[in-house]
This record gives sequence, C-alpha cells and structure tokens, in this order.
Amino acid sequence: MFQPQFEQPILDGRKGSTIRKTARCKEGDVLSLRLWTGKPYRSKQHCMMQVACQAIADVRIYSDRERDAVVEREGFGSWEAMRDWFQTAQGLPFEGEMIR
Repeated sequence: MFQPQFEQPILDGRKGSTIRKTARCKEGDVLSLRLWTGKPYRSKQHCMMQVACQAIADVRIYSDRERDAVVEREGFGSWEAMRDWFQTAQGLPFEGEMIR
C-alpha cells in the first residue's frame, strides 16, 4: 500500500522502487501497487498498476547521508524530504529492503 503522495510519481515512472521494513516478495513476483481510496482499512483499495519485481537490495537510511539516486527513485524532491518522511513514518536510522 502506498500513500497518496506517491501515486503520481509512480504513474509518471519517477518512483521505480519502494523501501519497506521487509520485502515479502522475491525477484520475478508480480506486485500489485495499491493505495486506499479514503481512510486506510475503511475504504476500497485502488490498484495503480501491476509490475514484476526486478530486484531486492538491502538499504540503510541514516539521518546524515544524502543519496540523490535513491531520493529521486523513491519519489522525493530532496534528501531532506525523504529523511523527514522516514523519521516520522519509521524512525531513523532505518534498515530495510528496497523493492524495484
């Protein structure tokens, strides 16, 4: 499930990966990219698209490192925006897996 702010970057092809605590998929799996149409768990899901998982890689996000390629691929406008989002949503430092 994606937050609404990521819908347009996904549809435009600017966001080609997602970072999750655990991937729960493997390379080649077909992924259904979805978001809630309203309140989470109280509304229908909207499927933006289905895509095959190309790769999974370990990733670590620290509050003091800039990684422009990851920032762009994740659909954020700046390192600071990505860092702040992860600080609020997951806490830092964050360790997880990138699904492409």
